[in-house]
Amino acid sequence: MSIVCSNCNFENKANNPLFCLKCGEVIGGEKYQNQALIQEYSAKIKHFLSDLEKKSKEIFNSYTPLPQLKDVFEKVSEIEGILELYHAQDSSNEILERYVRDCKKFLSRDNSFQIAFAGTIKAGKSTLINAMLKKEYASMSVTPETAVLTKFRYGTTPQMKVSFYNQKEWEELWESATNAGGLFIEEFAKLNGSSYINQWVGKEPITEELSAEKLKKYTSSKEVAHYFAKEVEISFPDFPYDKNIIFVDTPGLDDAVDYRSKVTRDYINRANAVLVCVECTTLTNNELNTIIRIFDNTGGHPEKVYILATKYDNFNSPAKDWIKQKEEWMKYLKSDRENEKIGYNSALAEKNIIEVSGYVSLLCDLYEDKLINDEQMQHLRVIAFKLFNDPDIQSNLEKLRNFANVEKVHRRIREDILDKAQEAIIEDTKIQAHNLLKEIEKYFKESEKGLRESYEVSQKGIDAINEKIQKENQKIQEVQQSQEELKVMLKEFDNEAKKAMDLLNDEIDQIIGSIK
Repeated sequence: MSIVCSNCNFENKANNPLFCLKCGEVIGGEKYQNQALIQEYSAKIKHFLSDLEKKSKEIFNSYTPLPQLKDVFEKVSEIEGILELYHAQDSSNEILERYVRDCKKFLSRDNSFQIAFAGTIKAGKSTLINAMLKKEYASMSVTPETAVLTKFRYGTTPQMKVSFYNQKEWEELWESATNAGGLFIEEFAKLNGSSYINQWVGKEPITEELSAEKLKKYTSSKEVAHYFAKEVEISFPDFPYDKNIIFVDTPGLDDAVDYRSKVTRDYINRANAVLVCVECTTLTNNELNTIIRIFDNTGGHPEKVYILATKYDNFNSPAKDWIKQKEEWMKYLKSDRENEKIGYNSALAEKNIIEVSGYVSLLCDLYEDKLINDEQMQHLRVIAFKLFNDPDIQSNLEKLRNFANVEKVHRRIREDILDKAQEAIIEDTKIQAHNLLKEIEKYFKESEKGLRESYEVSQKGIDAINEKIQKENQKIQEVQQSQEELKVMLKEFDNEAKKAMDLLNDEIDQIIGSIK
């Protein structure tokens, strides 16, 4: 039987409801004597429902790694808000507390897909990153003495987060630098770096607004702070990939300080894709060994490795020269043996060895955005003349972009790896959300069932108590009646006993008289 709330006209279909499910108004409970307590609970329910309404009107701002997961994250965020309200009313409930943690953990997941950029010093990887980002954020003057691990990802506002070495990490880095010798130690001494160790080592991460000046402070060899910066994470709204994609500009694999080279190797091990930058005019034995190690570290998945022949514009005749160079590279980088996992097969070598000019692509972007300077403009004109026998940039802009070939790199990443990986991430995330919400739903259904059963038992208990009281009252009445009957009986017994005693006394008197 449903009850319509007189306050909000909501039809409550629950069995014997005490409070309106929509507004919290009291709609039952006439049989209860403590009406003040019922009103107190009603006030608490109204307050809870009011908070719930405010929660539902809040703008959803949870971090959604992929557009396809927006609805899933919104639902979990909504449930997390409701659970927080419940837990505020029942702070000792450890199950609710755990569900709140589980929801927060889910909402903080980003299912990161890491694209690592590796290569030797001056191989052009930072320039290529800038070209792919269409921003000059990666330092293009990185040397073994100024290498800092740098990440790039999506963010609602341009900012940079800087993490610093802890004491143990700094000691390991310093030992590695000392063993290597070279400019690291010399420049550190010139900047009086020892006096800054206590200021920076072990410092908590800091987040600052992104700017060229602030970025330079932690990446330039002219600034002492860069020695202590372990990692710089740059986030900005124009990042060209989904929110869960991270570009990682690693220190050079041939960094004089082996500690930083090890950081690069570790990132390569766990990266989803590795872009190895090698200057197109050379392939040294050192670079070849590096590429083979990278093949090894991908766990038998050479398709995740892209060899990018950078500075393609340095060839005198790029199209012809690269054909010959690529054929030479493929001799060392491919294997036709089916059981060979440390190199490309012929088809993969043809597809994953890509010529590219990050600098030309970046100059095209700067030109189009009217941010190009005179020196850069002249360089772009020279390249246009070399390629097309025409120095006019505007008329050759599209051809220059095609020559730079950066879009092909984007396309290969998306088509070969990223699309499939994102599909797997989406499916896995939806399954995780479904399981979490079903578990929470089960808990509340069982709680509701337990409360309902407790209510029914309490109702039965009240009825049983009333019945017992009635029976006890009846017994009391019966006892009282028996007591009255006993009193009458006792009175009659006393009267009869008195008569008997009087007769007995008379008989005794007669006997005594006869003896006399």
